[in-house]
Order: sequence, then structure tokens, then C-alpha cells
Amino acid sequence: MNDVPVTDRWRLRATISVHPTTLVVLDSLCEKFRTNRGRLIDKLVETLGASYKDGRVRCIFGSACVMNRTDLPEVL
Repeated sequence: MNDVPVTDRWRLRATISVHPTTLVVLDSLCEKFRTNRGRLIDKLVETLGASYKDGRVRCIFGSACVMNRTDLPEVL
């Protein structure tokens, strides 16, 4: 995974398909966090990627779980 902070990377466009209810929840979270879809997806993917990189579950803040959980699913 790239160690460059998300804010320092060039923004690229990606065409993705998601379920309509996923889009509703994504937009709701964007509104709550006052951000856009791209930045929210960046953060979610960064957190999930970090979990699998070191094998430790991450909390919603992106830091490693304080209970040291390592029970990551093999398949989502």
C-alpha cells in the first residue's frame, strides 16, 4: 500500500457500479462527514487495506483495534 497520505495524491476518476442502497448510505455518510464520495471511499479502502496488510482489525478511526483482534475474514 502506498504510504503517501490520501490528501497528497492526484485524484483519478473511476467508474464503479454499486447497489442503489449502497449509494444511499454512501451519500448519507458523505453528508454526515461533510466530504465527497471519492474521499470517503479512499478512507474506507485505506482502512481495509491497512487491516489486511498487518493482519489486525481496524476500528472506525483507522487505528488498530485496541483488543488486538486479528480475526479478519478470508472472503468478504
